[in-house]
Amino acid sequence: MSSEEEAGRHGGAKKKKKKKKKKKKKTNGIGQANEEARFAISPELERQLVHTIKEDMKTKLEMHLVGAAITGDIKKVEALVAAGARVNVGVVNMDVLTGFTALMAAAMEGQIDIVRLLVEKLGANVNQASQDGTTPFMHAAQEGHVDIVRFLGEKGANVNEGGGDGSTALMAAAQRGHVEVVRLLGENLGAKVNQADQDGLTALMLAAQRGHLNVIKLLVRRLGASVDQLNNRGASALHFASANKQTEAVKYLARHGADLNRVASASGQSPAWLILVCGLLFVLLFLLSSFL
Repeated sequence: MSSEEEAGRHGGAKKKKKKKKKKKKKTNGIGQANEEARFAISPELERQLVHTIKEDMKTKLEMHLVGAAITGDIKKVEALVAAGARVNVGVVNMDVLTGFTALMAAAMEGQIDIVRLLVEKLGANVNQASQDGTTPFMHAAQEGHVDIVRFLGEKGANVNEGGGDGSTALMAAAQRGHVEVVRLLGENLGAKVNQADQDGLTALMLAAQRGHLNVIKLLVRRLGASVDQLNNRGASALHFASANKQTEAVKYLARHGADLNRVASASGQSPAWLILVCGLLFVLLFLLSSFL
C-alpha cells in the first residue's frame, strides 16, 4: 500500500470518530414559567404557613413547660418562659384533657414552689379553667394539697366556682376524704357547704358515699351541712351511706337527725329499707335501740 493510500485510510477513520455534540433542549420560556408557577405561593398563604409553624413551635414549648411544672424544675420553667412558652395556654395531656396549663399541673402534683413562681412572677391566671371547667384550685383541693389551696385562695381563686358539672373544690376534697382541705375551705376560705352540683349532689353526700367519717363529722358538726338536703333524685346523704354499706356513716348521720324513713322520689326507697336490703340489719337494730 502506498503512503498516499495509508494516509487516506487514517484520515477516513478520523472523520468517523467525530465527537457527538449534546443536543440542547429547546425551550420557548413558557414551560419554565409554568414550572416556577407550580411552586409559587401567595403572600397571604406564606404568612399563614409562617404563623402555623411558629404556633406549633410554641405549643411544643408549652408541653415542655407543663412537664417541667410536674417535675418541679424551676430553672427549666424559667428558661422555657424566657424562650417564649406561654403560661396561660393549655395543652392536651395524657388523659386528653384540653386546656391543661402549667399551673394546673403544678397544683395537681403539689409543686408549691412552681405554683408560687407561675403566679407571682410569670403571670399565671389562677382562675383559668380547662375544657371540662376544672381550675388549678380544684386540682389542688382534689389532691389534698393544703398549702397550694391556701395560696391560691389568698391569690383570688374562685372558691365556690363549679366545674363543667357544677362540682366545687369542697366537693372534690370531701369525696377524696381530705379533712384538712375541707376544714380550710369551710372555716377560712368561705366555701358554701351546702352548694350542690348539677345533679344536686353536695359535699356531705359525696363524703357519705365513700364513708369518710371524719369529713362527715366536720361538715355536720363544725360547718353546718344539712343532713336531709336532697339531690335531684330525692336522695339524702343517708341514702348514699346506706346504699354503699358505709356503716359508721349511717350511724353518725342517723344519730344527728337524718331521716331514716324519707323515701327517695326516684327510687321509692328509704334509708331504712336500703339498710335491710344491704344486709345491715344489725345497724338498724343499733339505731332503733339508741333511740329508745
